[in-house]
Amino acid sequence: MPNNPFDGHTLAWTLEQTEILSGVAPKRCYVDRGHQGAAVPGVWIFRSGQKRGVNTRSLKGELKRRSAVEAVIGHMRTDGRMDRCPLRGALGDSG
Repeated sequence: MPNNPFDGHTLAWTLEQTEILSGVAPKRCYVDRGHQGAAVPGVWIFRSGQKRGVNTRSLKGELKRRSAVEAVIGHMRTDGRMDRCPLRGALGDSG
């Protein structure tokens, strides 16, 4: 996103876009530690490394799955050359 906003400030917008695209409102959200302090009404937010509130086997499994998928996405971005364009300066982030 342009101007590199704090991840916690973009979470509500991201969940809204997810609802528009999928047609289903998310009930649970699994995020990394960059979303510390973010809160969205009606959505349970689980952060990586979180211990409190994660007391069922299914929640623990879903958090582990999220950690596994994030590494795959990172490799796909670098291998597919989806990084920012260093030649465009500040516009390389948004364009």
